[in-house]
Amino acid sequence: MENILSAEGSSPSIGSTIRNYLRYFKDELIILLTPLVCSIVIFAFPDYKIEARCAFTVLLMEIYWVSEVLPLPVTAFIPMVLFPTFGIMKSTDVARTYLADTNFLFLGGLIFAVAVERCNLHQRIALFVLSIVGSQPKFILLGFVLCTGFLSLWISNTAITALMLPIALSVSAELAEFNKDEEMATLNENGEKVVETAPLATRRDSKKDLANTLNVEDMKMTKALLLGVAFSSSIGGLGTMVGTATNLVFFGQMPKLYPHAYNTGINFFSWMLFAFPIVVSGLILCWIILGFLFLRNSPPGNPRISAMLKDKYCNLPDVSFAEKAVAIFFFILLGLWENRRFSLVSRDSLTKALLLMPQAPCS
Repeated sequence: MENILSAEGSSPSIGSTIRNYLRYFKDELIILLTPLVCSIVIFAFPDYKIEARCAFTVLLMEIYWVSEVLPLPVTAFIPMVLFPTFGIMKSTDVARTYLADTNFLFLGGLIFAVAVERCNLHQRIALFVLSIVGSQPKFILLGFVLCTGFLSLWISNTAITALMLPIALSVSAELAEFNKDEEMATLNENGEKVVETAPLATRRDSKKDLANTLNVEDMKMTKALLLGVAFSSSIGGLGTMVGTATNLVFFGQMPKLYPHAYNTGINFFSWMLFAFPIVVSGLILCWIILGFLFLRNSPPGNPRISAMLKDKYCNLPDVSFAEKAVAIFFFILLGLWENRRFSLVSRDSLTKALLLMPQAPCS
């Protein structure tokens, strides 16, 4: 409350006092005034009561989400209270919507992503790929694109982006420090080096600010890596049902929007068979475009960079029990997903095709 009573001079003006009160109680005022302001929608459309009440709920949630006056999960549960109160939906129907199969599938993917993050399995996979792709910047970018795209097939693209971005920033900082040390290595009059740098993998000093460390070429490399992680995670998410939330929304809404199309033949395996070539071509195009935009004049590869990446991979601790367990559960989960309803085409489509075959004209 000291901030409220503080003002310029010994006698605060009324205007400054009001501003201090409004600033201090901003969240409470938004929580109380937002329903009053949004209620205009309900009274403005008396002939469309249900639609107006639904619009009121949507506007209320949007304002609360944007202003963050309430925790985001709390705002997400507002329909649990308002929809039954306004007569829009029954409480049982609202609860079933929150506990839909697609939501559980998405939640399972997020839990798996948390398990991968806790055991650092993603870091081991990323460093393994980077240790074999070479030292040229374009191949380092290719390693990040392929690794992120592969992981995004099975983990949500949002989660895998959050997992891979710190690794990309760390590699960018390591490469920037390496290039800086190469430039600082000067020659004395006899042509011998007077500054000899230690391998970057063995350094224990803290990381410097990336903005102060990068030069123009390093900044381009960093942009390419970060954009490569973002784009490849979105591209890889197209490959499976669980790769991105939009695929789950499609599978959840299709039986409701088209109830008669109950046997379309779309399942985990058939979707992956259709989308995987698109993912591969998209990842290759992403690598080519980013390499052309940012890495056209990049310096050639240096064996010390390859040695540095291999040292970082070799210096990782031994494979822990948690990593082995997560890897085993991943293959079990993948097998269950693919064999849930294994079929390349629907049974009705195959039957119709067989019935139409005798009617086809002979050449």
